[in-house]
Amino acid sequence: MFGKVKKLEIGDIIEIEDLYKNTVKYEVFEVYITDPNDVSCVKSVNPDSREVTLITCTNGSKQRLITKAREIN
Repeated sequence: MFGKVKKLEIGDIIEIEDLYKNTVKYEVFEVYITDPNDVSCVKSVNPDSREVTLITCTNGSKQRLITKAREIN
């Protein structure tokens, strides 16, 4: 499902469809790799905005690729 996440870069747009078939757009603002035990990545960077965090495995499941995006109004 997240096979192409590794190609995302800062400034790229992610589109997610909600339950009502509305498309919500998010702009990638942070991409990094972390240890699988680091759960701090799920915290919002800015609590006043809507954010999405995509987490997938990398390096033979030894690390996690974190991609954070913020909703575009």
